[in-house]
Amino acid sequence: MLVVAVLGTAGCSPLAPLGPPAPSPAPPSVVSTRAVTGFVPLPLTDLTQADVDRLQNSYMTGEFACEARGAFADVSAGSEVQLLDTRGTVLASTTLGDGTVEPLFGSVDTSQGLCFFPFTFPSVTIDQALFRIHVGDAGRASFGFAESAIRRGPIIEIR
Repeated sequence: MLVVAVLGTAGCSPLAPLGPPAPSPAPPSVVSTRAVTGFVPLPLTDLTQADVDRLQNSYMTGEFACEARGAFADVSAGSEVQLLDTRGTVLASTTLGDGTVEPLFGSVDTSQGLCFFPFTFPSVTIDQALFRIHVGDAGRASFGFAESAIRRGPIIEIR
């Protein structure tokens, strides 16, 4: 035997709305604090013949170190790197690591490659859509990056 009971309250219908819907919960915050790692690739310039010979033999010797010269001398190992907000306020600072040479795509001739200088900001609060990064002398421009590029790892291309 099946018994079905209908409970009701005076003036209420089971299909009547229950009142205004509850507010939706706020979306989860996308603000995060994390390390941000990137690098500065620079062309190899002002090479001496000894530099060229050393770099051309780097795969055999394992010596892939390089340094910035000429117009890029202010962007080298130990140079300050600053993470800025859009108003120019410094949010974090660090220094460039040692340069490592990489050949151009499809080449084994490292003397025609790029010198890559890594940097890491150990703790960055990613809480805005745009950031700027400055490296080198005060006269150099800073470079703008979207929040997504900061999360991926910014590449500062100085020309």
